Amino acid sequence: MDGRVWEEARKERLKLLREVEGLLSFIRDPVFVVDAQGYIAHTNSAAEQILERPQIVVIGKHITEFVQSTSLSQHIKQGRPVASLAVCMRNVKGDCVEFSCRLHPLLVDKHVEGAILFFTKPVLRNVYKRRVNLSES
Repeated sequence: MDGRVWEEARKERLKLLREVEGLLSFIRDPVFVVDAQGYIAHTNSAAEQILERPQIVVIGKHITEFVQSTSLSQHIKQGRPVASLAVCMRNVKGDCVEFSCRLHPLLVDKHVEGAILFFTKPVLRNVYKRRVNLSES
């Protein structure tokens, strides 16, 4: 690759990174993007608020430093989607905040490159289910 092509590819990658960061900033629930080994590549401000840590401290660390689950790392490595996995997110004080985690694998040429982890409060989901069931009655 000559220097000009290399620079154009770098700029395109940087533009894509900015777009991803922009999209993540609009999501009100915690989101992490991790690589295939579980190291955090991106997160959003909602995750920063729950963890009580700035993004710069979280990026590059392993997801298990902040999210406790018996099988999250395994699911990331396998590259299989998960609809609802009970997890505990630890804030800076060590308090556990329970979430339901949805995992969307990132696959390139059938190889696991990472995952997007989307966290929702299980209590809110249960309230919604109750409301739906009541309205259907």
